[in-house]
Amino acid sequence: MAVDSINRENELTLWLLISSPRPVTTSWILDYYDIDLNALHQDLSVIGDFTKTFRLTLNPEFDQLSIFGHENDIQQGIMFILMDLYSQTNGQQDHLPQTPFAKQRVIAKIHDGVKNLAAFSDLNESSQVDITNYLWTLTMRYHYGTVKHAAFQQLFTDKQANMIQEYDKLFNWSKGILHDLAQLYKDFEFPELEVYLLTLRVWLNK
Repeated sequence: MAVDSINRENELTLWLLISSPRPVTTSWILDYYDIDLNALHQDLSVIGDFTKTFRLTLNPEFDQLSIFGHENDIQQGIMFILMDLYSQTNGQQDHLPQTPFAKQRVIAKIHDGVKNLAAFSDLNESSQVDITNYLWTLTMRYHYGTVKHAAFQQLFTDKQANMIQEYDKLFNWSKGILHDLAQLYKDFEFPELEVYLLTLRVWLNK
């Protein structure tokens, strides 16, 4: 993704969000973007306003930066930026960020997975984009950050969990795509909870 002033702010915000709560060093940011502290402070002013919109906290501390907040709010912030990138391309080209984020094979796996999903479901284009962005968000969060959810039992009753499993084709697709994405990195595994959350998200998008 080309980096200019506006995109740099988006990209840096994404980097802090997917890394949360792990910090990103100021020296890395200055070197990677080839900017000075004044430019970084201007970016942080914009990023700080953005994080407040999603009930998140930008934490500049010593020589590092980090974002804190609830996982749902972090994911909403990421998805907002991805949708903004999608709107900039008018859907005519791939909007998912690559370097320094996802490898091309990860993005290809996401697109192939959503294409397979669309083949047996009635998801419209906007729903397919939502699931595409969600899979990118999940993969980046688990690879770069630390994800904290409520316990499974706090989110789903046994009855609700069984109902989700009854959508067996969607459930098996969710399990398969998350397994395949995790295998591309091999430094994390998606917990069972994410299979249920993804299945539910797909179902709600139908």
